Amino acid sequence: MTSLIRPSPELADVSASAPHYGARVVIASEYLEEQETLHGWLLAYYIGLGVAAAVLTINTLLWLLRGQMLWITIVSIVANVAAWIWFIGVIRRQIEKVRTFRAGRKGEEHVVEQLDDLSQSSVT
Repeated sequence: MTSLIRPSPELADVSASAPHYGARVVIASEYLEEQETLHGWLLAYYIGLGVAAAVLTINTLLWLLRGQMLWITIVSIVANVAAWIWFIGVIRRQIEKVRTFRAGRKGEEHVVEQLDDLSQSSVT
């Protein structure tokens, strides 16, 4: 009678390639670190956009104080308020993503260290 569940070829090759004695610790992938870095750079990019938006906001306020192009100034103020509301939301989400990936990576490293310590203590 043949088994309906067969191991994947990748697993069969790994298990057949070398004998395994005792616990084995698999080092985590670099995914969380890469995501933390990516979202950190995105956060820096959005902060740069914020600086540019701040300059445009100051320019708009100067137009308002000088009384120049009043209708364009009013449209610009409305656009600036909408942009700042969106921008603050994006920055908050990016900060949360960076914190989440950092916490996940640190937790992953902690688990790997505990498994490594456990495997070392069971061998001795």
